[in-house]
Amino acid sequence: MNLKGIKAYIFDLDYTLYNEMQFFDSGMKDVSEYVSEKYNISAKEVYDFCIGSVKKEGRGKTYNRLCEEYDLDEDPMKLVEVYRATRPKLYLYEEAEEVLKVLKKEGKLIGVITDGNAKVQEAKIELLGLFDIIDALVLPDALVIDGETHFTKPNPVVYEACLEKLGVKPEEAVYIGDNPAKDFAGAKKIGMKTIQIVRDEGLFMRKDAPSKEYEADVKIKDLREILR
Repeated sequence: MNLKGIKAYIFDLDYTLYNEMQFFDSGMKDVSEYVSEKYNISAKEVYDFCIGSVKKEGRGKTYNRLCEEYDLDEDPMKLVEVYRATRPKLYLYEEAEEVLKVLKKEGKLIGVITDGNAKVQEAKIELLGLFDIIDALVLPDALVIDGETHFTKPNPVVYEACLEKLGVKPEEAVYIGDNPAKDFAGAKKIGMKTIQIVRDEGLFMRKDAPSKEYEADVKIKDLREILR
């Protein structure tokens, strides 16, 4: 892809700049320890059950299933709070750290758009040390536009909000993400270039787009490819 004239590089966060399993695994272990101490159940057993549930059904009902399975007198939302409160040491992918340093040195603008609970995603940004690097952060969950709230990708307004913060036009920006079901349709709709980073790791990887409109313009296997 020709990135000549691109002033801003806007990234997804989870599985694009760092391996989200770092946070996910830490949160699940915290929940497992909490349940183990309160209900005298093996933390490993709780952890294994939660991981199995996520693999089978996704994240949405994991703690409901856990409470049902072990007949816990527990509000599942309390377990969600324990998970979200985890604060592990997080590390950028080595290639991501290198690319961000090069882009910064070249004077490019750097943005991040990341879905999910706003407080959790903001904490991840802090734990990764990204506030010292990025020029704009958009947390769709915390956006308020014309009185509406809780936006998610691929709604175009999410990308427009980041472009406005960076002060660039759509054709002057590229969006890099990993999930074709969410990351690219909205960016493409407003005229941004899009790049999919294809990785092999993680529970939540989505390599294939549901339809043509969701596909990125280009697929890469290493973020350093955007520097060539």
